[in-house]
Amino acid sequence: MNDLQSRIFSDASTGLALPYRLFVPPACSTENPCGLLLFLHGAGERGSDNQAQIKNDALAWISPEAQAGHPTIVVYPQCPSEMQWVDVPWAEGAYAIAKTPVSKPMAAVLKLDVIVEGVETSQQANYFTGADRPIFAQGWLFGRPVSPDAFRSLLDEDMKRAVVSAEASEDDTSNIPFQVA
Repeated sequence: MNDLQSRIFSDASTGLALPYRLFVPPACSTENPCGLLLFLHGAGERGSDNQAQIKNDALAWISPEAQAGHPTIVVYPQCPSEMQWVDVPWAEGAYAIAKTPVSKPMAAVLKLDVIVEGVETSQQANYFTGADRPIFAQGWLFGRPVSPDAFRSLLDEDMKRAVVSAEASEDDTSNIPFQVA
């Protein structure tokens, strides 16, 4: 735990000061970049002590075994008491991700306006296209696992479509809800 730094992130836009722990493997450098894991704890670890979020086996991610072969930077932010990462009433038991606002702690941690997880249909994706802010989305709609051969075929098809689309209309992208760069 000596390699686990204790810090506080202050976000003027949300007015929150979030304590967090940071682990940076010694092997990480500009020449040897590492992965990043953002560990969002459960409700029982909320608070401001900068300790509770690293209990319940959270430190397993920084163990020598977990870091061997794949050094990863791990960030452990702590959600304030009386708040939650996902701003929904827990008593309801279930919620629709498309109707879930970003909570202040989540916005402070990620500094994103809209975060969409689990987008599976174009109807869900279209729900967010009218927002006047950055949208970051992932899910089955945007990326399905494919074999290497299928991936090459998809790239070839995408290139052919891009050429045909550019020839048909260089500026008309009004019917494309999200674009992949």
